Amino acid sequence: MNKCERKVLDDLFRETEQRYPASAFLSPDFLSSFDKEKLPDFVSLFLNACEKEAKVYRKNLSIVLSILSSPRWNPKGIVELEKSERVSHIEEDLLEETGKDASLWKKKGGYAFYPKEVYCRKEEEDLSTYENFFLTSLLDLYQKELEEKSYLLSRLLKTGEEDSSSSLAAERVSRDYLLLEQLRKKVERIQATPFYRIVKRKRPQIPFYEPTNILLHDPLYQQLYRDYRKRVSLVSQKETESIIASLCLPLFLFALLKAGYKIDNQDTFSYSWLMVFTKKEECSLVLQKKENRYEVQVTSLLLPKGENQENYSLLFQEEKKEKRETLPPRTFVLTPFSLAYSNRKVFYPDSFSLMEELCRLLYFTRVGEKEIYTHLCPNCLSSSILPYQGHYRCSHCHLEYSFLPAKGDLLPKIWFRSLGERRDK
Repeated sequence: MNKCERKVLDDLFRETEQRYPASAFLSPDFLSSFDKEKLPDFVSLFLNACEKEAKVYRKNLSIVLSILSSPRWNPKGIVELEKSERVSHIEEDLLEETGKDASLWKKKGGYAFYPKEVYCRKEEEDLSTYENFFLTSLLDLYQKELEEKSYLLSRLLKTGEEDSSSSLAAERVSRDYLLLEQLRKKVERIQATPFYRIVKRKRPQIPFYEPTNILLHDPLYQQLYRDYRKRVSLVSQKETESIIASLCLPLFLFALLKAGYKIDNQDTFSYSWLMVFTKKEECSLVLQKKENRYEVQVTSLLLPKGENQENYSLLFQEEKKEKRETLPPRTFVLTPFSLAYSNRKVFYPDSFSLMEELCRLLYFTRVGEKEIYTHLCPNCLSSSILPYQGHYRCSHCHLEYSFLPAKGDLLPKIWFRSLGERRDK
């Protein structure tokens, strides 16, 4: 994450800390005093940043076009033969070379000779300058950033279309997506110019562009170079993940409250960041902070001891466009915009909805008859079911689950102890 992106998180962190200081998280009236409207909304903040960044991109691309209309170039001397009558001046060193080449001279009556052709130096524009290398590299950087932002917006847009309750968020996501796509196409048009193609072909590998007099003092290059420095200056990944974890905590706690959990103040210890939540006659949840992650212990109150407990890990990361990898069965990876588990990844245009989904998955149950699902997987419908440490396991999608006893007139339920991989049925 670069400094531009990190500033967005830092601003939100300061704002959230003022509203909900860390010391207040474990107070008895903390959850009851929560105001959903005051909770941090990562997506809205990201959209605000996208709109500000779009102005920067647009302004800087205009500067690039201004430079390209009259680019800097190095004069390159090319020595060629030219007919003597076309040359008004011959440099001394080239006159000497012409004199050495007898084939160029012709006799002109008596003993007089004159050169038919002479060596002369012509200037040619050479675009291979350090500053032009910088310009093409900056364009490549803009293209990469715009692609990443557009990709994320496209994922949020798809989710928003599926959820009518997020129509306002989806409308804004759609508008910003089109805005960034326009800028991305503008970068592509500049990359299609002869200037870019020539310079890119000759550009050496330059990991970081050092300041030159032109980059520091030329009014046009100066603004571009300042922007470049912000985008290539990286910040600590560990600190970034810690901030994301801290921002997610109030959202997660409030989602637990809305899901029917209550904080157990007697078993909660602020000094060790250990929090205990219970849902009446159903389950308990123990949340323990461990550096940049949280460990969650879920206990079903409907099963006997020894068969009723599972441990999960919550990891926090920045959003990246990368190949999706299969996660360990009891691991959830949270970014400000998405939730990944097993081989699945879901995006939400609303930060609070993302935490509600996490709460649902941590203790995920579904109605199901034991007579059926001891032979058939409730996730992939495979018949590869085997008893496994007091519960059941599907060898096809790796789902692990237990049957919860029916209470009163309620139908029997299945507890998904680990979430199986998505499989084509």
